[in-house]
Amino acid sequence: MVILKLIAIISFFIYSFSLVFFLLGLFRFKRDTLKTKINNLSTTVVVAARNEEKNLDKLIKSLINQTVDTEIIIVNDRSTDGTERILKKYPEIKYFNIKEIAKGISPKKNALRKGISEATGDVIFLTDADCIPSHSWIETMIGYFKNYTGVVSGLSYLNEKNILHKIMNLEYFALSICTAGAIGWNFPVISTGNNLAYRKKAFKEAKGFDDILYIDSGDDDLMVQKISKNTDWKFSFAFNSKSFVETEPVSNLKEFVNQRRRWASRGLDYNLSIKIPLILIYLFYLLILFLPIYIILIPSFFGLLLKLFLISAGMEVLLLGVGLFRIKKMKYLLLYPVAKILHIPYIAIMPALGILRGFKWK
Repeated sequence: MVILKLIAIISFFIYSFSLVFFLLGLFRFKRDTLKTKINNLSTTVVVAARNEEKNLDKLIKSLINQTVDTEIIIVNDRSTDGTERILKKYPEIKYFNIKEIAKGISPKKNALRKGISEATGDVIFLTDADCIPSHSWIETMIGYFKNYTGVVSGLSYLNEKNILHKIMNLEYFALSICTAGAIGWNFPVISTGNNLAYRKKAFKEAKGFDDILYIDSGDDDLMVQKISKNTDWKFSFAFNSKSFVETEPVSNLKEFVNQRRRWASRGLDYNLSIKIPLILIYLFYLLILFLPIYIILIPSFFGLLLKLFLISAGMEVLLLGVGLFRIKKMKYLLLYPVAKILHIPYIAIMPALGILRGFKWK
């Protein structure tokens, strides 16, 4: 009983500290003052694609029609569909085929490494084959690069087709808000690989994917953490809606679980300074999952945990409110009660599945 209370209180305080950390980080950003024409940085978009014939046309057209010229490199990773046929239609792009890969190497990191090695741009832009960047994505993102900026992280959202996608978008926005909050302290924790830009020089200074090439996921999170740890470059977050990237939702439950297992598994390879708080936050959610049981078995513990849960929920609403206001998505806050109910078992289950690995990239 005493141990349970101790775990609950410690994990609650760690979670509360994290929420306050992200919240204060958001306030460290100044209002967007983009100067898109003065830094003269050349750009290259690199995309890893595997069996993406259904999505590539939309992506390539959106990249070709950007408001600024950019080099476009797509790496076809062992596709067995008509991906290469689609790529051949566009003389405006460069593409490379990967026919085989060494055992144990992350396929996506291997494809990105090939694309980045061939890139001539000063800044590498990353997105996924099932995404559609906004018309002025590159122009807007590049405006966040100052002389000292090495990495700019952006926001992605789902193409909504039903209410479930709206709830999932609240999760996407919440992750982006946490990303921005951490970057406000120049301490990147998470990032999204479908809307990310970094200087090729920063990538090289951090030794690229060299020491994380054998880790299945983390081409985004682990890479920006490496740049933070091994270089002096600063980080920024693109709040401007013109920098947002739309992505397609997964089509079935199996794909959803595979995607979220992949996301959750990245935490296994984080630094201890990030991993330990994540473990404690996970324990807090695990305790919350069994909250109804405590009413009968441990009534006194139920009362304590319920108070901690309600306080943490209030802090979440505050953080989300500030973040959603910043990205002009306040209406999604109305979905919080439903999302919270779904999120509790989700948080308890997905990290456990992530530990088992076993997911696939396409």
